[in-house]
Amino acid sequence: PTPFSCVTDFDSQAPMQASVILLLCTIIYSAKADPLWKVFCQETPLYRGRADPIVNPGQLAQHSHKVFGGNAFDYGASSITPEAYYDKVMGSTCTTCSITIDKSVYWIPDLYYRWDNGTISLVPNGGLTIYYPSRAGSGNQTNPDWQPIPRGLRIVAGQSTRRHFNASIVEHKAVSYACLAEKGGPETGEFPTATRFCKNGLRAQVWFPMCWNGKDLDSKDHASHMSYPVGGRPDGGNCPSTHPVRFPGIFFEVLFSVDKFPHGEGVSRFLWSNGDMTGNGLHGDFLNGWDVDIMRAALKDSSCDISNTCTGNCPEKCAPFTPYVKKSNPDQSCSLAKALPGFEDLGINRLISHLPGCNPITTGPNDVTACQGAWPQSPSDSKKFRVSIRASNNLYTSITNNTNYWAAKVDSKSLSYSEMYTLVLQPSGLYGIQSEVTMQYLADNQRGGFPLKFNRGNPSAWEFFNITYLPGHSGPTEEGAAANIIAFSNGKYLTLNNDGTIQSTSTNTSSPSTTFYIVDPNAGVSDTRTSKEGFGEPVAAPTATGAGGGTAVGYDSSSYELSTTTSTSSTSTTGEPSSLQNDASSSIAMMGYILSALLFAFALM
Repeated sequence: PTPFSCVTDFDSQAPMQASVILLLCTIIYSAKADPLWKVFCQETPLYRGRADPIVNPGQLAQHSHKVFGGNAFDYGASSITPEAYYDKVMGSTCTTCSITIDKSVYWIPDLYYRWDNGTISLVPNGGLTIYYPSRAGSGNQTNPDWQPIPRGLRIVAGQSTRRHFNASIVEHKAVSYACLAEKGGPETGEFPTATRFCKNGLRAQVWFPMCWNGKDLDSKDHASHMSYPVGGRPDGGNCPSTHPVRFPGIFFEVLFSVDKFPHGEGVSRFLWSNGDMTGNGLHGDFLNGWDVDIMRAALKDSSCDISNTCTGNCPEKCAPFTPYVKKSNPDQSCSLAKALPGFEDLGINRLISHLPGCNPITTGPNDVTACQGAWPQSPSDSKKFRVSIRASNNLYTSITNNTNYWAAKVDSKSLSYSEMYTLVLQPSGLYGIQSEVTMQYLADNQRGGFPLKFNRGNPSAWEFFNITYLPGHSGPTEEGAAANIIAFSNGKYLTLNNDGTIQSTSTNTSSPSTTFYIVDPNAGVSDTRTSKEGFGEPVAAPTATGAGGGTAVGYDSSSYELSTTTSTSSTSTTGEPSSLQNDASSSIAMMGYILSALLFAFALM
C-alpha cells in the first residue's frame, strides 16, 4: 500500500477512509511529543589544532582537536570566567553550523590511521551533527520541565585517558561506534575496525550528560557538575536528586571516511589524536553559545516537537528557529575571528611521523596519564624554520588557486596552511622557501620577467633567496620582523605588485613594496605552567610494527592513494543510532493498541 499524507491525501479518500485517516492524524499529532532538533556543521572544521579553552585555557592542549561552531573560539584564559567567555562566544560573527543563533563551539579529537611503516595519516570526516533530543524520565519526571542551557555552561563528555570499556559504567556507554557496512551490526564501545570493514564509513558517537546540579557552570573535571540519568542509560531516565535540572540532551555524531584505508584484518590501525587505539578515549567538548531565550521558546513551542521537525532534520519547522536556519549548506566562508598561534604539522597535507603534542600510542587495557605535550612541532631539521610572510599591504602571502603564483591577498583572520612556509637554510646562507601545502619551492624561473610561483620540487639557483632583516629586526616574531628578500637569480629585491603578485624587479630598498614581514606563527602561545607541568620533548616516531606488537599486514602508505575529500556525510536521516531511533515511537507508545485497531479497520474497507 502507498503511504498517505495527513495534508495531501485527506480529500482524495472515500468518506469512510477519510474519517479513519483524520482520526489517525488527530491522535498522532495531538499527542505531546518531545522537542527535537539537529544542528549540522560543515565538513571543514572552523579550526584544527591544540587550542582547548575548557581543559587548557590559555595554553596548548595535550592533543589536537577539530572544532566547529562560533568563530570567536580561541585559547581562552584561566582568568576568564565561564560567563565572560560566554559573552565572548556570543560575539561570534558567524558559525560553521546550520542554526545561526547557535554560537556554541563543539569539538572532538582528530582521527588518524597508522601505517605499517609507522607513518600516520589524517582521516577525512563528513562534518559534525549535534542532536538536541529532550528526553523524559518516568514517574514525576514523565513530563519534565526542560530548562534552556544556561549562559556559560561547558561540558566534557568522555575521558581522553580511558583505555578500557566496562558495560556497567554509564559514562563508558556514552561513547559508541557504528560500522556502516553492507550488513548491519551492533554499536560498539570500542573501535570495530580491527575485525570489520566499514564500507560506508565509521560513525563515532558521544552522549553528553543531561542533568545539571543547578549551580556550577563548570567543575574541576569539567563533568561532575553534570550527571547522566539514573538507571545506567546515557540517553534517558530520571535525573538524580543531586542534579535535578534537566536540559535537552546533547548527542554528537561524526562520520569518518575509514573506507579509504585498509582495515578489518584483525589489526588495530585507527587512533585518536590523543594516541588512543582502542576507541575508549573518544570525548566531546561543548561550550554553550545558545541564546537562552530562543532555546527556552523552542522547548515550549509545539512546532519544535519531533513529530513536526522530521525527526530533527527540519529545524526550520521549529518556529523560534525559523529565522535562523540556513537554507543551504552552513557558511563555507566562516573563519576564525582571529588567527591562533600554534601552527604545527597535523598531517592535513601529508604523512606525519608522530602525533602533535605528547601522545604516545597506547592500546590499553590500562588507562593512561595525560602528559602535557610538546610545543608545536617544527621541522626535525634544525636548518628549517616554519614561518608565514606578510607583505607591505598588510596581507599575508599565499598560493593562488590553480596557478601556484605567490600573492599577498589573505587577511590575518583567515590564516591556514596555505599561508605557511618552511625556510630551508642552505650551506651558502641562502634560503629555499617551501610551501606547506604543495611542498613545492618558490621559484624565480624568469629572473624577474614574471611573478614568482611555487613549482619546483628541489631548490637550485633559481629557488634561492637571501633574507636581510632591517635595522631593529633579527628574526621571525609574532608581529613580523621587517626584511628584504633578494632573488639569487638576478640579485633584485622581491617587490609587491599592484595586483598582489610578487616579482624580483626592484633595486630600491627604500620602497615600501620591497618590505616583507617574517612572522613566527607559533609566537604568542603562553606557557604559564610550572616546570613540573612544562612542555616536554616531541614524541619519537612510532615503530613500524603493528600497534601493541601486533603483526603488520603489509600495507604501505607510499603506495596507497589517499584523498582529503570525504565520501560520506554526517547528516543522518536514516540509520540513526539505536538510542535515537525510538524518539518518535516513544511519544505515541501508549496509543499502540488504538492505532492497531484503527489500521485493522482501515484494511477491511
